[in-house]
Amino acid sequence: MGSRIIVKNLPKKISDEKFRTHFASVGEITDAKLKFTKDGKFRQFGFVGFRTDEQARKAIDYFNNTYIDASKLIVELCQPLNEANKTRPWSKHSKSKKEPETKKEAKKSNKKEDMMQKLLGPLGKDDQFFEFLEANKAIKSKENIWKNDINLDIRQTSKSADPDKAENEIQTEDKKIVDVDQEPDFENGRLFVRNLCYECKEEDLEKLFAMYGPLVEVNMPIDNFSKKPKGFAYITCMFPEKALQAFNDLDGTVYQGRMLHILPAKSKAEADEIDEKNFKQKKQAEMKKKAQSSHNWNTLFINQNSVANLMANKYQVDKSDIYDVHSAGGKKASAAVKLAVGETQIVNDIRKFLLRNNVKLDAFGSNRERSKTVMLVKNLPNDTNETELKEFIAKQKVDGGMKRFVMPEYGIACLIEFNERQEARDAFKKLAYRKFKSVPLYLEWAPVDIFDGDGQQLDSEENENKEEEISENKKVNEILEKESDNEDDYEENATLFVKNLNFDTNEQDLRKLFSKIGKCKATIAKKISHNKETLSMGYGFVMFKKSSDAKEAIKSLQGCQLDGHCLEIKFSNRTGAVDAAKKKAVQMTKQKSSKILVRNIPFEAKAKEIEELFKVFGELKYVRLPKKIDGAHRGFGFVDFVTQSDAERAFDALSHSTHLFGRRLVLEWAEPEQTQDVEILRQKEEQLSGSRNKKLKKSQILDDLGREEDDLRMDVGTES
Repeated sequence: MGSRIIVKNLPKKISDEKFRTHFASVGEITDAKLKFTKDGKFRQFGFVGFRTDEQARKAIDYFNNTYIDASKLIVELCQPLNEANKTRPWSKHSKSKKEPETKKEAKKSNKKEDMMQKLLGPLGKDDQFFEFLEANKAIKSKENIWKNDINLDIRQTSKSADPDKAENEIQTEDKKIVDVDQEPDFENGRLFVRNLCYECKEEDLEKLFAMYGPLVEVNMPIDNFSKKPKGFAYITCMFPEKALQAFNDLDGTVYQGRMLHILPAKSKAEADEIDEKNFKQKKQAEMKKKAQSSHNWNTLFINQNSVANLMANKYQVDKSDIYDVHSAGGKKASAAVKLAVGETQIVNDIRKFLLRNNVKLDAFGSNRERSKTVMLVKNLPNDTNETELKEFIAKQKVDGGMKRFVMPEYGIACLIEFNERQEARDAFKKLAYRKFKSVPLYLEWAPVDIFDGDGQQLDSEENENKEEEISENKKVNEILEKESDNEDDYEENATLFVKNLNFDTNEQDLRKLFSKIGKCKATIAKKISHNKETLSMGYGFVMFKKSSDAKEAIKSLQGCQLDGHCLEIKFSNRTGAVDAAKKKAVQMTKQKSSKILVRNIPFEAKAKEIEELFKVFGELKYVRLPKKIDGAHRGFGFVDFVTQSDAERAFDALSHSTHLFGRRLVLEWAEPEQTQDVEILRQKEEQLSGSRNKKLKKSQILDDLGREEDDLRMDVGTES
């Protein structure tokens, strides 16, 4: 089925507007054309393209055999140009003018040929005789007698005139022949697609060409004034053979009511390249090329110099006072701890601001797909305001308007969303590593669906309501965590591997079958196809609460039928491996006690500095850093608070982005037995290291004792 129709037997005096409006009542029209001859004569038929196949089918059912004025319309589906079984055109205006011969005409032509062969006899095979006949025909038709004289070889005439010009003409003629016979080049995997619908979007083309393989880039230029596509696009496939396959399948097909015309495109022009004369220009060009790659940077990272400047401005002190290790009382205070506490406060303020502006903070922590319209601008100076950055962006001649502009009050980073993908790409290329004030701008694409809603700033009442929703969500998460704790009740060796499933079988049917034996959970392995559809892989896993139920299921359900397929069941070798990552993530964020495990501690940090950092949030029981044999700590430690509420407040504040001596602290909730295990291991290590040289086997000790007795006896014998 296609989305383009042909309308025949139209009135001779129909206009384009009337033709378009007549068919617009059925659906969205993307193209409407009336066909004329070269002389301007109307051929009484036209083409209408619709956005979808359903609209075209509806138009055929609705308008076929209906009337415009006094003309009865014939509405049919338009055949694609690349269709092999396409019917031949019968009109005299078409390129292939000959109509198919009938059986009677074929018999007549055969009889004439037989009569001519009988009359001519041996002359029918003589070439000179046919040349004589052509000459006589030329005399009667007043044409040149010898037609071969007209098509003289260019090389012979050019040699007689000028040998240099002859060689140039021969080369140009050879180039034309080569260009005509040359096959299209698909080595770069880049395609040029034209005659697109003006309402077409890049997402639509991605779905169309993603069926053939992964895509590197989809670029659809838009008009700066109307903000609509220009009707063509560039598609870059990761594999060149997939580009060739897409060209063979899609060239000449109907898409959104228009005939696609696909050509192999040249390699992407390096417009940004310049003749680098020094190392600085070369380095800048390399950095701009790498800017398009997806980075996984720490979104809330703040430079230590910016932290010191912000703290000095906020508390109205000199920057040197923050780095000064001597306080007024004579006690020493660590500058690293001061900067870590200041960074924690600034990060929490930025998080609150982003939440007020409907930014999903959880999107930054996960490896999500990157957006193509929202970018994150980082490494801004701390005194940057919104007007300065907007003026700087306007000076770079970034076309198009910005949909959203979210910048915290500290001015360290900002989020910019554009209306169109092309505008966002142009802005990214022009702003990446561009010098702003005294620092370069670091850009990266933000995750998909980073904004929740329209992105407008909430009022105070709405902010309070949102905070209440967040607290309610926390309670819901606690309930879900309690429910997840019940999953630990499942015994080991109770997971079954089920094979030969029907592709239409869902998880509910599978769980319903096995739940007859006992309580269980069922999952079916799935994959994503080229069309981005989830498909079953034909096997799954069933996890019972008791291992005895799993054994009983193998005995009773082995070979039973489900949706017409005989099931093959056996014990799974991946017991608990599927949910191991999820359980670990829950355990890291679920509070178990007042004790926190702190990882990635710098080796130059001391226990006293860790204590100064954490005691800001409450009273501590102790801070302990396990040590090696040489006395240096192992890079992790334990912080135990007096109350769980203080521990929770410290965990929420320091777990986002807190750096100590340039290293980010990683916090997890510690189990009560974890520290005891470390103590036991340390004691064992000390015992082993102290008695390693003294440790002997029992047999060796008995042998030594036996040798000493023999020596004593020998000595007594000699003396006697």
